[in-house]
Amino acid sequence: MLNRTDIPVPALTLDDARLQVRLTADEHEYDADLTALINDVQSMAESELRCGLTDTSYRETLSGFPTSRWYLNRGRVKSIASIQYFDTANFLQTLTAYTLAESCGLAIISPGAGIDKFPDVTTRPDAVTVEYLSGFGKPSDVPDSIKRWMKLQIGNWFANRDAASEVSSKHALVTNPFLDGLIAEYRVRTYV
Repeated sequence: MLNRTDIPVPALTLDDARLQVRLTADEHEYDADLTALINDVQSMAESELRCGLTDTSYRETLSGFPTSRWYLNRGRVKSIASIQYFDTANFLQTLTAYTLAESCGLAIISPGAGIDKFPDVTTRPDAVTVEYLSGFGKPSDVPDSIKRWMKLQIGNWFANRDAASEVSSKHALVTNPFLDGLIAEYRVRTYV
């Protein structure tokens, strides 16, 4: 199970969104809608790319360690805050001997040097928990092409907000080769 443990800083500002939908600085009628769209589109981008945009803390929980390599659900991992597990006696332990590597943006945790496997754990759904930081950094560190993708999504949803609300209360991604191309190079692969 993967959960955010903090609220990420938006990669776009309200002014960015206002400019995209061609509202003037004194038009505030849609501020709440645009703020919601910024958050929704950022979540969509993070799901599409499999990483935080701005630095975001995540907690990932498993029922046990993988055999030799652990591929985290989010890429572009900057740091591991902790890896904890319940040993076979059901006592909470902290794993300190591990290696964090990256391949194509994918974060991989392996047992530490000279260790061939992760420790044995008790049988429970939350036997292993890792907390980590994923993202490009500050909003200014998020690549411009990702921000362009987000702005185009916001512009589309804003322009079609009445039609979209009749069909579904959830936003859906607008896809086409141009839009996909804007973010393709930043997508974290699901395998190595």
